Amino acid sequence: MDPMTPVAKPGFFKRSKNRLFTKLGSIRAEPRQIAAGYALGFLIGTTPLIGMKVLIALALSSVLKLSRPAAVIGVYHINSLTGPFFHALAFVVGRAILGTKITFVFPEKLEPKLIFQAFYGNGQIFLALALGGLVMGIPISIFLYKTSFPDRQKAADFSNLNYF
Repeated sequence: MDPMTPVAKPGFFKRSKNRLFTKLGSIRAEPRQIAAGYALGFLIGTTPLIGMKVLIALALSSVLKLSRPAAVIGVYHINSLTGPFFHALAFVVGRAILGTKITFVFPEKLEPKLIFQAFYGNGQIFLALALGGLVMGIPISIFLYKTSFPDRQKAADFSNLNYF
């Protein structure tokens, strides 16, 4: 190959998937513990428990003897970039399931105190977010559990990928 020929890098989603499998593949635990910890972390990430998700994931994964690092990785898939979209959809789904007409008005000026009050000040909003998050999160978590590393060799293969 000519050194001047540009090498195409894989797309964003493929790179993200490879990074995820590399991180999960480097965890020292049984594949089932890794997959279950990751799925549990993602499920906890779908809840509106702002500021407590990682602690809950660490506690539950310890009690259930699952991979704690994988649970934390799972929690962070609902983050500041993906969270607004996910939680907006979760609110709509939860509101439809509850059959309520509640609305959520986002504060004009973003302050941590106002955001906290918006989520926790109205029990119906919190319930809609939690229910919608769980309704969407449970099937996704099951999918993640079933597709995360059926064997150690697959994890090793992903961690050895080199694009340069």
